[in-house]
Amino acid sequence: MGCLVLAMALWGSSFIALKMAFSELPPLWVIFARMALGSMVFLLAWHWRGKIDYRAGDWKYLLGLAACEPCLYFIFEALALQNTSASQAGMITALLPLLVAMGAFVFLHERISRYSLAGFLLAIAGVVWLSLGGVAKPGRSSK
Repeated sequence: MGCLVLAMALWGSSFIALKMAFSELPPLWVIFARMALGSMVFLLAWHWRGKIDYRAGDWKYLLGLAACEPCLYFIFEALALQNTSASQAGMITALLPLLVAMGAFVFLHERISRYSLAGFLLAIAGVVWLSLGGVAKPGRSSK
């Protein structure tokens, strides 16, 4: 449980850290540095990776995954954070589990429990509440 709370705190604070970094550096430089640092960590941990079951032609899927998840995701996140507050970004990101569950329902035919559905409705309500309560301020992100 402690590891989950720590992971949530680190993940949630990333929006605050990014907003602070964007006030000092251009967003795409910050994202480039973030990706470069992450790549170095992965290179240092390379020998702990375990056995890789690579098959010919997997490079196309891996390249597509790399382009979408870290690259495009973080670029769009950086551009979006310029136009919103860290708290709103965190609430909107809270919809990701809902999108994953919907994808699993459609493509894998997984069932969604009542507890999960209640959590999704709470996340949606929070996003709507923060979005409607936001006030745009010239030259700054909205609150």
